[in-house]
Amino acid sequence: MLRARSSLSSLPFFAAVTLVALMLLVSAGCGFSAGTNTTADAADRSGEPADDGDSEQLDDGSDSTGAGSDDGTGAGTDDGTGAGTDNGTGAGTDDGTGAGTDDGTGAGTDDASGSDDGGADGTDEDTDDDGNAADDDASSDGDDTVQPPAPPADPAGPGSLSFTVLNESAAGLDTTIYLPDGSGPYPVVVLSHGFQLSPVDYVSYGEHLASWGYVALLPRFPGNFLSSPTHTELKESLAALLDWLDEGPAVLGGVADPTALALAGHSMGGKVSLLLATEDSRPDAVFAIDPVDSGPPGGGNPADYPSVAPELMSDITVPVVLVGETVNSVSGGLGPACAPDGENFQAYYSAATGPTMEVDVLGASHMSFLDNPFCLACLFCPSGSDDPMVTKSVTREFLTAFIESELRGESWPEAWLSGTELSALEANGLIVAQSKNGF
Repeated sequence: MLRARSSLSSLPFFAAVTLVALMLLVSAGCGFSAGTNTTADAADRSGEPADDGDSEQLDDGSDSTGAGSDDGTGAGTDDGTGAGTDNGTGAGTDDGTGAGTDDGTGAGTDDASGSDDGGADGTDEDTDDDGNAADDDASSDGDDTVQPPAPPADPAGPGSLSFTVLNESAAGLDTTIYLPDGSGPYPVVVLSHGFQLSPVDYVSYGEHLASWGYVALLPRFPGNFLSSPTHTELKESLAALLDWLDEGPAVLGGVADPTALALAGHSMGGKVSLLLATEDSRPDAVFAIDPVDSGPPGGGNPADYPSVAPELMSDITVPVVLVGETVNSVSGGLGPACAPDGENFQAYYSAATGPTMEVDVLGASHMSFLDNPFCLACLFCPSGSDDPMVTKSVTREFLTAFIESELRGESWPEAWLSGTELSALEANGLIVAQSKNGF
């Protein structure tokens, strides 16, 4: 059943006319950027954002704790504990404890218990970095103890892959494609934009996903403020895009793996992604960013604008993450609430019967998740008290951890989805999270 919703007719006549006039100005979307390689920002865990100025890659501003020192070149590796300092050359290896001295040449390896002989004769046999007796030399005689790989970087930061940005007509939709360089196969994420927005407002997400080794498809839906496809039509367009993906289009170079697929979306795009997941078995996971269940102002035909929460949520059996905010749950601007209470991410979570996680980004507004949260159409949603750069960083953090877990079967994301990293974000006052149904 379609619930009653706010209408433009509830506004005073002058305000309504002004509203329509303004929205006509933004009928093509509200992003100011005209390109597809805008600078993507991110923030460190302490909420002090930094951007490396490179539009192709993201810099998380620091390591995951802010305690260690990263050379910023990618040549060396920062241990992320703050105990040691990376020499920034990649030539030597610092064990990160500060107990020994790294000669920085690569000739010897610090054993963390005393002095490194610095030679190539393989005679340093004190105590290995892990506290066990072992040969910790730096020679090539093959008798070194193999150290376990370093833990993954904070998923809010960029991955290691370069990528190519393409613009293609896919199933009749103008689609921006972020294609990781390499042979793959790479899982796929389809990210759908919100009402009156466009892929240009989510560039940082596409870049981030590609750098982590995901083929990211950002379709642009047709329509404008006065005439747009219905939610049912948008769902069908999204399904057609998945059909196109299954056909293995040549533009993807054979590197996309459509059998490992996540749907993502913001606002209307989040609702349409969830709607498709109620009836299509191809998505393995759904990541919805402040999804809004309501139809157009004044309501609409339930067949054209079906309500997902609570009516259809039991049909979604794949894992779902719902990231959202409550600042715009009530009206406070020129029109109705942008993510009204009873129609927002909390309503989806309440009705979910499958494995689901809810993340409330404290102080964020409905538009804080955009690359340009101050676009013209964004002015209809009052700003929050958050730093939008931090909000986007946190959102990408959960997105990456979630799909790494669901599409690649990695275990390390548990720290962000249910463990210590999640607890740290809550302790820092950035989020409030909960999960249910075995998530």
